[in-house]
Amino acid sequence: MTHPPSPSLSTRRGSAFIALGVMTLLAASATAPAALAAPSTTGTIAFVAEVDADDEIAIMSADGERVEVLTENVGPDRAPTWSADGSSLVFNSRRAPHNTRPQIYRLDPATATATRLSDSTGEDQRASLSASGELLYLQRGVFFVEPYNLIERNLTTGVETPLTSDVDAAIWNAAPALSPDGRWLLFQSNRDVPSPSGPFPQTLYALELSTNTITA
Repeated sequence: MTHPPSPSLSTRRGSAFIALGVMTLLAASATAPAALAAPSTTGTIAFVAEVDADDEIAIMSADGERVEVLTENVGPDRAPTWSADGSSLVFNSRRAPHNTRPQIYRLDPATATATRLSDSTGEDQRASLSASGELLYLQRGVFFVEPYNLIERNLTTGVETPLTSDVDAAIWNAAPALSPDGRWLLFQSNRDVPSPSGPFPQTLYALELSTNTITA
């Protein structure tokens, strides 16, 4: 178990914060941000931290000794996921001008610069990047109004490809994660769970991208 940092640790903003949960671990220290390369334990952890009553994206060395808060804005930043090469991470944010719905951003840990990657009228969340960094995988929907379906977005052309097409507003296809070889997209869903088991994703599925075949 990775423990949250103590309030005495320094951050970019110079204030104490509470770690809400470790979201993702970058395994190779060689690709971790240089300032946070762990001296005795490999990896840099990206997680959500509560700073001044707002959720922000933070990173820390795997030994928990050094911490840096990377975002500072009004509105929650959540669900950070590292790129395959560890040079950036993607996360979803509710910030101006889309305070009422999350959209996807890419974050450069070295400069703490965030760039918006999606622009939809839905709620874009819990994204991951392909190894090349060209393809973005995300969930999109509106809570109990529209189902959450999986989308592939080409960041070079802007072309979007729906990967699931459920129509029931109670269905959530969520948290897409690409396999290391780029062949499979793993995700959570309640698409085959009958009511009244609940609306939230409970089963893990694998989508083979070359054939668009889904297996539980």
